[in-house]
Amino acid sequence: MKVVFLEDVSGVANGGEVKEVKNGFARNYLIPQNLAIPVSHNALKRIERLSKEANQVRIKTLATVKALGEEIDGMRVNIQMRAGANGKLYGSVNSNMLVEKLLEMTGHKIDRRIVLMDEPIRDLGQFSIKLRLHPGVESKINVIVHAEDVDPASLEDVATANEDADEHESVVDENS
Repeated sequence: MKVVFLEDVSGVANGGEVKEVKNGFARNYLIPQNLAIPVSHNALKRIERLSKEANQVRIKTLATVKALGEEIDGMRVNIQMRAGANGKLYGSVNSNMLVEKLLEMTGHKIDRRIVLMDEPIRDLGQFSIKLRLHPGVESKINVIVHAEDVDPASLEDVATANEDADEHESVVDENS
């Protein structure tokens, strides 16, 4: 079935494009969600306006995503978990937990699929996690997973001291 896309559908088409898609995809998803309409004479006349509108929305979205990326880049996220004496967690830290913490900290709703984690975090410590907010916009956050009875402020001081020591070592190595 040929359809005219009213909005961008990631991985499929941009707004204003005419594409051939499977009948079920069009009837069950695209048309009910008002993402596309079947090709008709009137729809073809609307293509130019639709593509301009979609382009404006795309530019606005990219600007918003870049601003959010700059806001959260380098942010420290403290997550309190129950842990055993050996530093293993009773459970794990997953992308849903990170997204909830970021929502609390920034007030922006973030999709969990942008958090790039190979596997959930199952140990105490500090971790650097990448977020792919948009195909051209990536940010990193520092996640500090600490035990329930540990003050996260003390961990941040230790993490900052470790980062300073690493930077000092790399300067010494370069000067050698």
